[in-house]
Amino acid sequence: MFESTGYRTILLLIVHVIVTISIAWFLVWGFGQSTVMTGQSMQPAIEPGDKVLINRISYHFSDPGRYDLIAYYMDDVIADDLDARDETVPVPETTIKRIIGLPGETVMIADGKVFINGNVLNDNPEFDSISLAGIASKPVKLASDEYFVVGDNRKASEDSRYEKTGNIKKYRIIGKAWFRTKPIKKLGRLR
Repeated sequence: MFESTGYRTILLLIVHVIVTISIAWFLVWGFGQSTVMTGQSMQPAIEPGDKVLINRISYHFSDPGRYDLIAYYMDDVIADDLDARDETVPVPETTIKRIIGLPGETVMIADGKVFINGNVLNDNPEFDSISLAGIASKPVKLASDEYFVVGDNRKASEDSRYEKTGNIKKYRIIGKAWFRTKPIKKLGRLR
């Protein structure tokens, strides 16, 4: 039936188009979700109004690590719920913070220093001084699926130090904030 060259050419063209569209969709879905930073909590790394791309694939193959910039849902929502939600219900707000405490660890902030399992976290000079400890003034034990996050601008960040935010469950994490697209003069990879 498909022995004619015309049919083969058309079939081959259709297959190429389907493969190309599939690859493009995967790249956009996996690496191209964007969010706009609101507030000052991540200054100076990310300024208010900066547009950031989220890598939604990375945490399917590895776990989030210390100092990763993560985007997560502020509300307690499961990603699968978003697909099934009523279109009149808005998508939950997202935010970006930096991970400092990993699952199973105990985090405490005292005398302006972060302690992980009783040891001072001193491998990153940016975390030398955190004046407000919040709920971490006492040891905070992280469950096997929880992360302790803080904003880089610790004086203006509502993060895991606040009871309202608390520890971030892994299922709330959208992905790793990895690339700034706006403003153009600051285009580039995030650290």
